Amino acid sequence: MRGLHGYRPTSTPHATRRRLFARLIRARTQGQRQVETGAGIADEESQRSLWLRQLYAGLAAYFGVGLALCLYVASTWSSAPNRDAILLVTLIGLAPSPVILRYRKAIVNGRFREPFFMAWNAACYVMILVMTTLDGGIASPIALLWFFPTIYLLFGYALRAILFCGAFGVATYLLSASLSPAPVPYSLFALQLILIGDGLMLVWLGAHSRDQREQRVASLRKQLAALASTDALTGCLNQHAFGRAIAGAFESAVAPSDVALLAFDVDHFKQINDRHGHVVGDDVLRQLGACLRGLIRHGDVAGRLGGDEFAVLCPHTGVNDAIRLAERLRTGVAKLPVGVTLTLSVGICSLHTTAGDAETLRRRADRALYAAKRQGRNRSVLFAVSDNTDWAPETAT
Repeated sequence: MRGLHGYRPTSTPHATRRRLFARLIRARTQGQRQVETGAGIADEESQRSLWLRQLYAGLAAYFGVGLALCLYVASTWSSAPNRDAILLVTLIGLAPSPVILRYRKAIVNGRFREPFFMAWNAACYVMILVMTTLDGGIASPIALLWFFPTIYLLFGYALRAILFCGAFGVATYLLSASLSPAPVPYSLFALQLILIGDGLMLVWLGAHSRDQREQRVASLRKQLAALASTDALTGCLNQHAFGRAIAGAFESAVAPSDVALLAFDVDHFKQINDRHGHVVGDDVLRQLGACLRGLIRHGDVAGRLGGDEFAVLCPHTGVNDAIRLAERLRTGVAKLPVGVTLTLSVGICSLHTTAGDAETLRRRADRALYAAKRQGRNRSVLFAVSDNTDWAPETAT
């Protein structure tokens, strides 16, 4: 068999086949992922852009609040204590801003993006706690700043981050109230605490609504991905997605292996349409697609290339396995209860991933298919490689 076809039958154990299929299955869905993670890529880019805008907004608010605090300290310098300490805390808080601005892209693109923003939010609460305590407690105008980091939680934070930061903010407020040097008016304490609680509730509800909306968008995106990569009539991959799957089988090969391609079409399908109508023809294609998807193995990829032309991509599959699969497909299709006689002409090619490419595999399988038609249809023809020629059709059945 090796001398005739230039191949050695593959005998990979089932467990090994499953491991090798894992990456190729991801490659076969690449066309689908172009809408999902072209949604994924586009979605990630959108997230990065959102966080970058959030960082800019945070820095702008940071500088605005810092300027307001400096003006407040300057205007009350001679009439209240601890002005120098409050100014020092303000400047210490503003000091990292140039570094954050300098490395903004690394921050929003890194995997520690969310922890960074959570830590930034917590640091704001701590600075407000310190300055409020230095300025006489929660009766100080600085206590109004507790609402800024709370409102900021609405911009992109996940629900768990909102709960953590919100709880941290309430805890720092209660700590500030307990550290106030002067008696705290109960009405003022209750009003501020209720406002902070209401703010957190509104932020949480807004974030929850945002997450629900994103889930609906993700669901619609998956539906669009299925429509973009799947043939509506047969349920197989469409031509574009199937082409990407073939290319991915070579680009993502986890080890040197054989990749087989079965190209086939329905014999005399035009006559079925002419004699029985296109409704019957569509039903034939529909049942053919269902039969095809039911008969192929785990890891195989079925595609409709157009009209009655189909193909099956079989990763890590040698000649013998490809021939057996072709015969199983021909036998299964012949038994379909469609009211007409169905036969298939199949072209088979198995190519080593280190000795060819996707275009060569498609071209050779296509040539084998046309050889099957020339030899009388209702048969499988194997494309065989010899030392002297690139084209040597070999009838498999």
